[in-house]
Amino acid sequence: MNTQTTRSFLLFMIVTISTCAVGQTMRRGPAGSGNMPTGSNSVPANGSSNAANSMDPSQQNIWKVALELGLTPDQRTQLESSVATYKNGRANLDEAIHDARAALALALANGQTSFDVEIEAVVSANSKMQEADLKLWASLFALCTSDQQKQMLNLETPLSQAASVPSTTTSARSQ
Repeated sequence: MNTQTTRSFLLFMIVTISTCAVGQTMRRGPAGSGNMPTGSNSVPANGSSNAANSMDPSQQNIWKVALELGLTPDQRTQLESSVATYKNGRANLDEAIHDARAALALALANGQTSFDVEIEAVVSANSKMQEADLKLWASLFALCTSDQQKQMLNLETPLSQAASVPSTTTSARSQ
């Protein structure tokens, strides 16, 4: 293999692996989470078990945490609205990620030597997906009582992980 082909292949592998790692990180839910548990309070307020089967892992994880928090029917209805908004935006984000990856793959296949635009598109699309995931978790946090918020911060969620960042990191950055 020539040097340019080797570099292109390595760049492609780095982007692919990092994209997969971001996707796995963002899809990882609470500790021990698998499928959403069954039971009367484990599904959206409408009680549909079909809704539980059509959820992506992010949605399953948020409903699992909602169950652990013991949300009221009103809180579940509010969360269901947030999840519906998330789900609508998610389809566009999934498409943007797919398109950005396809553009990078095409650039690699065509022998391009500079991939800055394509890499920025992949990173941007992944970043927007991460933002949407965090906003969904923030919507759950916002509708909780103060006791439920404390309980939620003790569970393994993206918000609790952000809250567990040592304060020395913040003070080190400001220096």
